[in-house]
Amino acid sequence: MYNSTVEKLSKNGSNTDVSMDEFTSAKDDIGDLLDSCIEGVQRVTVIVASLKTFSRKEEDEFSLININ
Repeated sequence: MYNSTVEKLSKNGSNTDVSMDEFTSAKDDIGDLLDSCIEGVQRVTVIVASLKTFSRKEEDEFSLININ
């Protein structure tokens, strides 16, 4: 979808202030940028899962304690 949009916009270059070099640069960089975003989301997922595991109590049952 992105590639087809860039191609359509580049064909109608007179309707935009963006140069063909900018379109080419964006087209070349988009894959790396998306890979970085996916990697970041995966890292955040691992961190959140680790925090959830860390914050859970070891005992799930109620027990009597002396508050004195």
